[in-house]
Amino acid sequence: HLSYFAALHRLVVLLALHGWALNLYPREIFAKMLVQPLLRALNECLKFSVDENQVSHFQPSRQAVPVIVAVISWLHTIAEESNLASPTDFYSDGVSQISVGALFDD
Repeated sequence: HLSYFAALHRLVVLLALHGWALNLYPREIFAKMLVQPLLRALNECLKFSVDENQVSHFQPSRQAVPVIVAVISWLHTIAEESNLASPTDFYSDGVSQISVGALFDD
C-alpha cells in the first residue's frame, strides 16, 4: 500500500534527521542555531498590512508558514525528547499576535 511506504519513508527520514540534529547541535547551540532563526523567519512571514477598507494584505512569503511551523514542531519534539531546549525557546511573537478566531478561519 502506497501510504504505508510513504509513512515508513517519512519515519526513516525523521530518524536520520533526529540523529543529525543531536550530533551537530548540542543543547548550548540548539535553540540559537536552529530554533531562533526559524522563529525570526516565521515572524517575518506572518507580517501583514490592513488597507483603508479593512482588507488584510499578506506577503507572498506567508506561503512558507506551514513548512516553517512543521520544522519548528519537529525541533520541539526533538528538544522535548532530548532536553535540548526549554519550551520558552519556542515562543513566537508573531503567533501570539494571531487572534484565536483567525486560527479557525484558515
